[in-house]
Amino acid sequence: MHVVVHDGAFHSDEVTAVAILRLSTPDLTYARSRRPEIIDAADVVFDVGGKYDADAGRFDHHQIEGAGARPTGVPYASAGLSWRHFGARAIRALEPDLDPDQVSSAYFSIDATFIANIDAVDCGVDVPGPFRFGYSNLIGGFNPGWRDDRSDDAYLAAFERATRFAELAVGNLIRDVADGILGAKIVREIYAATPTADKAILLLESYVPWSSVVTRECPKVQFVVFPDTGGGWRVRAVRKRVDSYASRRELPESWAGLEWQALDAVTGVPGGIFCHRGRFIAGHATREGALALAKRALADG
Repeated sequence: MHVVVHDGAFHSDEVTAVAILRLSTPDLTYARSRRPEIIDAADVVFDVGGKYDADAGRFDHHQIEGAGARPTGVPYASAGLSWRHFGARAIRALEPDLDPDQVSSAYFSIDATFIANIDAVDCGVDVPGPFRFGYSNLIGGFNPGWRDDRSDDAYLAAFERATRFAELAVGNLIRDVADGILGAKIVREIYAATPTADKAILLLESYVPWSSVVTRECPKVQFVVFPDTGGGWRVRAVRKRVDSYASRRELPESWAGLEWQALDAVTGVPGGIFCHRGRFIAGHATREGALALAKRALADG
């Protein structure tokens, strides 16, 4: 597959558009040009050419009629058009374990939280969001500066670096969203199987992403116990809301900031590693010890 984007300074929307397509078509080639004969010879064209025709592989949004908009009102730019037509393919290529419904869920989640913000920046639309300018500014920073070599070759090399960065960023995001979808299914099953009297503590024998699903769907859980990457175990307080650090129940005030023997002396559970001074997480060397800390926190709270 051969892709064409415009030459000169590049932006996050066409960089990300190419990255999305390359996630499922790693051997694609591209050129950067506005010349009609080069555009006409391409399989896919992003952000140039004055036409949106998916069947013909033309994905521009600068024409007077634009390229449509989402139900939220955010218009499509090149990133959104690429995601609209190639995003699900990229998700399936990276996450073959997802079923069709999960692919659809991942697609819409990533569009709403990430891709739409790229399009909004490119189209000059004000929308709130964590990626509002940060990502677009990062991509823009790959352009040569005014004191740098600004030849066509320099821009071509810079575009390649930016596209590879975007490919990693989008690929990581797809992985994280897929992790959350698959992890949530496991967490729901564990929560459902936990006796009602014990639901205040959710025990995960292996780590899966749990925070969002527990906060939204498991109202009885106060603490989650899970293994960490270093071989120990963690006790983590559940947030009141997904967008807040406030906990449903904090770890005891007397534990705050303590480590090792000092923590053990207060908790009475040997093997403690630390308790964050913010009282939202503590560490223990063993599974049994972490469970004991969680039970003690419930009793002391």
